[in-house]
Amino acid sequence: QLQGVTGNDFSRESVTVLGGLVCDLTASVIPESDISILDQLKNCISYSESQKTAIEAVLQSGKTRYSVPSSWSSSTIYELGNLPLTLTVTWREVNPNVVNEALPRFIKKMKARIPPSDVLAFIGVIYRQLYLPKKSNATTNCTLGQITPGDINDLTPAIYDANQLNL
Repeated sequence: QLQGVTGNDFSRESVTVLGGLVCDLTASVIPESDISILDQLKNCISYSESQKTAIEAVLQSGKTRYSVPSSWSSSTIYELGNLPLTLTVTWREVNPNVVNEALPRFIKKMKARIPPSDVLAFIGVIYRQLYLPKKSNATTNCTLGQITPGDINDLTPAIYDANQLNL
């Protein structure tokens, strides 16, 4: 028993009582608890692999205040707090224009909170989910127009490969 909280299906009240301690809960508790658990989990700095999987499943269900990932805006991604760190295949459901708009701001925020290696790993996840599956021939590897200084941001290495950047 923890602060008067018992069981594996935490109510809204129990989630509130736990506060930041939800970051240490086992993954099996996440889908069984009140959806407000996401409001506490979005403040966690790191997640276990099993927590990431559970959080992603809850977010993909669309049964949250964030709705289905295909309807997310850049504001939604910002409202998710640190939860984007848990996502993998969900990125395929989010409009790529939204991702391109939201992630530079998210990455800038994360640089102050997590190690650089974790930031790079996160960018790698985005790149693999959004850009590698789409690249099947030389035509899709081409960038239309020129890349200008205004186009360059923290996400540039994930959007363009070495050939496109003429490295």
